[in-house]
Amino acid sequence: MVVVRKVTVIVPTYRSGPGLDGLVASLDAQTLPADEFETVFVDDGSPDDTPDRLLAIAAARPNVRVERIEPSGWPSRPRNVGVDLAEGEYVLFADHDDALFPDGLRAAHAFATEHALDALNPKEVRTNRATWGLATYGADAVHERDGFPADVLSPMTPHKLFRTAFLREHGIRFPERAHHLWEDNLFAVDVLRHARRVGVLGSVPVYHWVRRGGATGSTDFSDDSAEYWHYVRVVLEHVRTRLDAPELAGLRDAILADKVRVRALSWLDEQLVERPRSRGDAVVRTVRDVVGSFLPERLDPLLDVRSRRTARLVRAGAGAALRDLARHDAGWDAVATCVSSRWTDGSLVLRGTSAWHGPGFPGPRFRVTDGVPRRALPRAVEQALRGRADETATALDGARVRLVVQHRASRVAWEVPTATVPRLVDEGGDDASLALDWSTAADVRALAGGRTLEPGLWDVHAETTFEGASWTRPVGAALRLSPALLDGTCVVPVVNTRGRLTLDVGQTARTVVGQATPRWWDARLAGPTRLVVPLDGVEVAGRTRSPASARLLPPPEDDPRVGGIGGAALRAAQSRLRRRSPDEVEVGAALVGDEDGARLEVDLPVFVGMRPLRLRFGTHDLDPGVSVVRWGPGARVVRGRR
Repeated sequence: MVVVRKVTVIVPTYRSGPGLDGLVASLDAQTLPADEFETVFVDDGSPDDTPDRLLAIAAARPNVRVERIEPSGWPSRPRNVGVDLAEGEYVLFADHDDALFPDGLRAAHAFATEHALDALNPKEVRTNRATWGLATYGADAVHERDGFPADVLSPMTPHKLFRTAFLREHGIRFPERAHHLWEDNLFAVDVLRHARRVGVLGSVPVYHWVRRGGATGSTDFSDDSAEYWHYVRVVLEHVRTRLDAPELAGLRDAILADKVRVRALSWLDEQLVERPRSRGDAVVRTVRDVVGSFLPERLDPLLDVRSRRTARLVRAGAGAALRDLARHDAGWDAVATCVSSRWTDGSLVLRGTSAWHGPGFPGPRFRVTDGVPRRALPRAVEQALRGRADETATALDGARVRLVVQHRASRVAWEVPTATVPRLVDEGGDDASLALDWSTAADVRALAGGRTLEPGLWDVHAETTFEGASWTRPVGAALRLSPALLDGTCVVPVVNTRGRLTLDVGQTARTVVGQATPRWWDARLAGPTRLVVPLDGVEVAGRTRSPASARLLPPPEDDPRVGGIGGAALRAAQSRLRRRSPDEVEVGAALVGDEDGARLEVDLPVFVGMRPLRLRFGTHDLDPGVSVVRWGPGARVVRGRR
């Protein structure tokens, strides 16, 4: 009897390295029960110990199967074999050195079946690019055939959910050829040709494309090799001919424009002036041929300002102007700086500026004539465009900053809603430069697809966009930031040692007490045993009680600072207590935030004398540099010896 599982994970393998162990561990950690999904490893004739490793993995897991085939030279055939073998309602293609997030399979299958999807594009994360894919994964969505947006299956990696019967019914397979560039693009286009309903799951991270610094299959191709340009044309022709249904015309045009932009026009940036002149001229001729074949002028409005300008120069055969433009725009780098921070109603309000700085990359410049700014371009470019270069309004409208938080361990990234106001800065004379003022009110309790950010360090990045070009850099700051207790979550914004803004959720490296101002001098006893220390400089929203612990160290040597009435008796009691109880004592503690503000509570045992206090939040220790003095029914806190 055939067992129908919810998902089949298909994994092509070939000479798999240590990354395979990470993938298997992530599959073992799935919240979807193991008997509800299967993994099919299809080994492409590995000559090393990979088959033996796979058999050992399968022997320990009843939901794992291994299939060996003759070497084909590319992941396409192993994936196709996996589709033929799959017993799952849906298939997901995974690479042998990537990973899935723990709730990925459960959430993806639940969303796909709830909406009867032929294909689902689940949130995918790329290790080394915080903003990768975020334009697609901004929200959950379901799209019907006559309304597919251009990015519905973007980025066009194969790491998605496809209904198995749908693939089989329409014979959708990966092209089987050794060393085939962008075979996943061709597969995705065929899916779009036949699909009736496609969804996007942006609220739950599902797949991690793990990048360890090495090359990918695509980077084995040189951008100016005959093979590279052959496959550019193969993909574009596939888009044009396969998406020929009338209801897909808009989708076809949008994908064509985007592919020409990414695969062809982008090679006429600063790389053009880095190549030898003869090689650069050859690339210009090749791009002109691609543009002439696949990018009619009617598609230009689908391009960003920068690409539209380049396409016009290409059509005009203005090679010299293209080189001048590439040289003029080379080396730009946008720097984002946070200039103010405050908490408002539980949201972290940040304001800052993104601008282009430094010699050699001054950024966009404008000439202001009669109060009207126009982009300053090389004269050869303006002449070649014959007066069509004035798109300043469009360029400024498209200039924006998008903040992103990325978890330092898992690499999951979430967009932070950001407002941008472009501003021209007078540089003297008729010249002006561009700065982008940005602001956000970031609610940590809702950033992760409507949920609270998971514990850990979240680095804040800014993606600055102008004329379609983007720069993503960490946000710099030189501020003192206040911590917060937000409905049970401890948040500590900090500027790290490199001057970059980071949010510590859950006190994994910094503590609320360490960043706040504890009023040790106002510490008081609440009842006979609970020491209460008010905390200033802490935002409080809702109610929080975060468990912690404290240690009372052995009594110090007699401290002359413990004076006043009864001081001698207290020091004598200390001495006796030190002889009888030399060990430290661990006691309960908690960070509390409510309508009465923020405070630290420590449960004190019965003792007489002075004991240095140490605090622990999770695995993080804090030495506040104080001691608790207790006598009879009272207690106070003093700056004590360590």
